[in-house]
Amino acid sequence: MVGDRLRYVFGFASPQRFPLGSIPTDTVPGLPFRITPIQIVVVVISLLLMALLWFLVQRTRLGQAMRAVAFTSEEIAFTKVFPAAMETPASA
Repeated sequence: MVGDRLRYVFGFASPQRFPLGSIPTDTVPGLPFRITPIQIVVVVISLLLMALLWFLVQRTRLGQAMRAVAFTSEEIAFTKVFPAAMETPASA
């Protein structure tokens, strides 16, 4: 009884948060595991965001500057990033 009330208070009373029927709950047929279309959408969006973050960190000057912060001053000298010359929003 108390557990049911706590689930209701914290929003765990019903797993259905959207209007009934707006999100399909049927599983995708023909797979050896159960997965719903919304789970596929969540996985695809997550993979896209991870790829975007990887690109930001590995392929941009901002990412190079973020990685340079973890290095010592001798290691930073080998990169083309000059932390003293970088402008941050707080110092602008």
